Amino acid sequence: TFEGAPEEDVPSAHVESLTIGGMTHRVYTHSALGLGQESAMEAHEMAMRVLGGGGGRVAQLCGREEYSDSEYSAAAARGIRARREEEDGGDGNFTACREAARRLLGVHDACPHASCGVGRHPRPFQPTLRGRFIATENFHHTARFLGLPEKASVADVASAGEEICAADWDTLVRTRSSGKDGEDELRKYCFSAAFIAAALGDAVGLREETKIAFRRVLLALVPNDCVRVVYAVS
Repeated sequence: TFEGAPEEDVPSAHVESLTIGGMTHRVYTHSALGLGQESAMEAHEMAMRVLGGGGGRVAQLCGREEYSDSEYSAAAARGIRARREEEDGGDGNFTACREAARRLLGVHDACPHASCGVGRHPRPFQPTLRGRFIATENFHHTARFLGLPEKASVADVASAGEEICAADWDTLVRTRSSGKDGEDELRKYCFSAAFIAAALGDAVGLREETKIAFRRVLLALVPNDCVRVVYAVS
């Protein structure tokens, strides 16, 4: 959601009028349904199960492989650990994971407008980007886990994502999680980092060096500095 340039022609379906502090703003807004971070991860995992051949196994791309309880015998567990000990690096591939996120976000789909944003079938119109950018909720949580400062760029997210995806799983569990629930959360971060880089850098089109404010909530801004400079994503 943000205020585009007054002279830019924006489809009426994506325009709302918002009055703040006595000033009326013509605001562009679009919601990419089903492409929030949690929903996108579910869609990704479903696709990986298909690639993994079913039976509970998930193809390895954005993190470690998963197995159903029926498959995960003690012997299988020993075999998986032995194979991992022979491998270099971690279980995720950040570059491939970011590409998977691009496909989910419609980056490779045809754009029927002069400029397109996040979404598929068809990709939606997106006005020219300008001003400051704020990322909230899940984007904020991922940025905090990755150890990024409050203001970080797409390049910063990608660099930290490369590191977390390539990290040894057992080391991550030992140093960054607590208990089974912690492991479940830990599995999300390779995809989450790749998704943020793909969403902001590839789908929305921010430059790699553009600084984004990662905040838990969208805080109120003074009227003269409000809608015209805010693009909020979560």
